[in-house]
Amino acid sequence: GVEIALKMAIQYHKNAGSHDKTQILALEKAYHGDTIGTMSVGTRSVFHKLYEPLLFDVNHVASPADEFDFASGKVKVEASEAALADLEALLKRKADQICGFILEPLIQGAGGMKFYSTEYLKGARKLCDQYDVFLIADEVFVGTGRLGTYFAFEQAGVWPDIIALSKGLSGGYFPFAATLSTEKVYQ
Repeated sequence: GVEIALKMAIQYHKNAGSHDKTQILALEKAYHGDTIGTMSVGTRSVFHKLYEPLLFDVNHVASPADEFDFASGKVKVEASEAALADLEALLKRKADQICGFILEPLIQGAGGMKFYSTEYLKGARKLCDQYDVFLIADEVFVGTGRLGTYFAFEQAGVWPDIIALSKGLSGGYFPFAATLSTEKVYQ
């Protein structure tokens, strides 16, 4: 599902004549899978060394997910503000080259179960709209009701351009994924 989401973002901009918008933007400490594209957008580790020649370059921005206060059970808003400032700074410099921004809404799962606020998602949606960059929600881990709402991003009251779903669709019984998009991307 995530691999197809990345391809859709790139293909949309190629088809629309924006041939320079081929780069992907992702959060630091992210995990999106183990195919070539998904390894490229995730945080690289010793497990990826063998595949390094095959992986493409990705722009990474600060994760908002480092400031969960376990004592209060709340996310520190300052982390989201700093991460949004980092996102905006990168988009100001490179938006003409970036076709999509992928993130795991509200929790970076394999990256350490790191939580972040809905405010970050709201801000990211606004910046993606402002800079003509697709917001891609990797809902493979957090989707299908695992966080209360069917989609995790619903809690922020935003809607991404492309959504990748998987694990909750089959209960992990067999490999099954779906990639959803807005009508704009579909057309």
